[in-house]
Amino acid sequence: MEATIPALPLGEGTRPAGSAGQVLDAIASAAVARLIAANGQTDGVILAADFNFAPLLAGIVLVLIAGVFQFGRRLQKDTEGLV
Repeated sequence: MEATIPALPLGEGTRPAGSAGQVLDAIASAAVARLIAANGQTDGVILAADFNFAPLLAGIVLVLIAGVFQFGRRLQKDTEGLV
């Protein structure tokens, strides 16, 4: 049984951006490692994972800032009739 790796339609060296791209890249790297191990070319376990938390952290910060602005807008609306 011969394992084949399908060609990527995006072109060589092209990767999806963002956190999803990092996860997809890690999954693809693990799949390639499994194929190499299945062919008997290595004796050990191959595991490669690299995840950058900066985009995820930036998204969480933006969501928190949006929540603060929404809360401020609600407070402003509530106090309009008091003055």
